Amino acid sequence: VHVPADFLSSQAGPNSPTHKPELGAGKKLVLYCGPGSRPALGVKTLKEMGLTNVAHVAGGFSALQQANGPRQEAKR
Repeated sequence: VHVPADFLSSQAGPNSPTHKPELGAGKKLVLYCGPGSRPALGVKTLKEMGLTNVAHVAGGFSALQQANGPRQEAKR
């Protein structure tokens, strides 16, 4: 699911009108971005919100591609 960094806390918040169920508690969430610098902050934000099963891809999307990691086109 595609979530811009500026909207992460509102779309992950279960009581938010813009909440995305894909970001709910009990889900495994792996964050990444192009250059790889923002997801660590996103992980920190989500953990502060009470989500525990959260990680990020070190090195960003290019590292994910180089490792042949799973990718799926984002639904926008």
